[in-house]
Amino acid sequence: MTSTSSDEPDVAAALRGLLALQATERDERLGNADARRTEVILADAGLSTGAIATLTGKKPDTVRKSIERARKKPAKGGSDG
Repeated sequence: MTSTSSDEPDVAAALRGLLALQATERDERLGNADARRTEVILADAGLSTGAIATLTGKKPDTVRKSIERARKKPAKGGSDG
């Protein structure tokens, strides 16, 4: 059985799809309370704002602002008291 290019999946598209599913599942588990953290994780993984917007169904400007706000916000659970 020989494989042609039309038989092979688009690896990049498949990975984007899996990443989108994982991000969506994470948001649902967290009740969307930490949705911005998901965007930061994706950005830190090297995805562009446009790619994150596509994966999350948001506008690129919204994603950019969310990432900026999340990075300015102190991390949760870091207090001693």
